[in-house]
Amino acid sequence: MSEPTEQNREPLLIERIARWLGFERLSEWLPGDIYPPYLYVVFFVLFDAGVLNVYKHLTGGTHALLVSPSWISIPLGLLLGVFGIRYMSEQYRRTVRDLRIDDRLGAEHRAAFEETVPIRVELAVFGIAVGLYFANFLATGFGTIAAYEGVVVAIASYLFLQPFVYLPIVVEFGLVYFSVHVLLPRRIETAGLGLFFYDPRNMGGFGSVGELLKRSYYLFTAGLLLYFFSKYGPWLLSQIGPVPYPEPGVSTAVFFSVAWLVGCLSIAYSMLSLHRIMSEEKETKIRELEDEMRDIIENPYDINASSVTDESELEDVTRRLEQVRSTRVYPATFTMWSQIGISVLLPQVLQVALRATM
Repeated sequence: MSEPTEQNREPLLIERIARWLGFERLSEWLPGDIYPPYLYVVFFVLFDAGVLNVYKHLTGGTHALLVSPSWISIPLGLLLGVFGIRYMSEQYRRTVRDLRIDDRLGAEHRAAFEETVPIRVELAVFGIAVGLYFANFLATGFGTIAAYEGVVVAIASYLFLQPFVYLPIVVEFGLVYFSVHVLLPRRIETAGLGLFFYDPRNMGGFGSVGELLKRSYYLFTAGLLLYFFSKYGPWLLSQIGPVPYPEPGVSTAVFFSVAWLVGCLSIAYSMLSLHRIMSEEKETKIRELEDEMRDIIENPYDINASSVTDESELEDVTRRLEQVRSTRVYPATFTMWSQIGISVLLPQVLQVALRATM
């Protein structure tokens, strides 16, 4: 299988949006090789901060950065989202390449692994997300939002930027993350992809899968920490400055805990799914070798009366058995587990420690 590149894969949803809005042409015009979705995010963040919020400030409101400097976590989160979508998608394809589907199962199985999430699914989920967004917007009421933000900002930000610029990034990040942690293990199991017992990394050929799971979870955790800063940052700043900010409410803590739990369940599901696939394959192979060993030993259950009928074949079976037995049943090393453990605990430890001081 040829190595995936930016040119020979289907474009992502954020890449299609960037192209529809003209940022692909702008990227070609600007010097350097700038990824169009980065331009798309930077342009609209600057428009939000430099035009909408300045207009709001000049017409009697307050610029978002003056309300809370932690607002900066929002554009950082959007950039992280674009980076994460691109990184996970490309690493997914490199991981599939490293699994060598053609060599192990045949080229006819390749199609099941080629896409993270089909574009029609992404568009359908995005459409549902937009519907839910506007349902919530109508429940809140345009008048309530306009009274606080101003009519111009309410229209531009709440009716355009948030649903059609920012929301696609959140949706696609979630879908690609889901494909890595849920769909990929299922695809491996459905295809019957066995272990590579001669893997020099001693992970059955699944080492690259483990790395993808670990790093994608890091991205999820980084996004969660940015959310943490956006919600708890104003209160933290109020402890060292004269501007009082209210404490984050219970709903913030609940949402954060739920998001943290979703991340924990995702990494647990993906790792345990691969563990089950690997351990079952290993046990099956050991039983096959055990049967071979019994066939070349007379009276195999009586060590005193047993005899080997073919010494060279026994040596071969023993060699293969040792190779199988030494193969790990998790696509991770001790160092990787330590890193994942820290990533799992850090967000909740921060929240618990912070709320204990409130």
